[in-house]
Amino acid sequence: RSGSESFQLHMGPQGGLITSMVVAPEGNSLWLITGTSRGVVVLWDLRFGIIVQAWRHSEAVRIHRLYVSRYTRGTPLVYICAGMNEFCLWDISDGSCKQKFVTVPAGMDKEGSSDDQDE
Repeated sequence: RSGSESFQLHMGPQGGLITSMVVAPEGNSLWLITGTSRGVVVLWDLRFGIIVQAWRHSEAVRIHRLYVSRYTRGTPLVYICAGMNEFCLWDISDGSCKQKFVTVPAGMDKEGSSDDQDE
């Protein structure tokens, strides 16, 4: 314990402000995932303080929440809540979106148009 900083993680301003973060939940994993106001998700290696991988949300919307799935073995999966009423399940080992869930307001179809038709 000292009055000085232990370490710093550096990411340029083009990625946006960090709005959410999650740390590896168990064992020897020393990684951190951050989400930003510009829809960038960054995987950090805390041993070396470096960016391992970075992805941008397809719509470049704010990342609201990150949650590491504790129900998978071997495959690191993260739930990412972003934009309006959306969350996705991402495999961070390869940066792929495995599932996407979106809530649609009552009276709207999935394309965003109203069910009511004026005749």
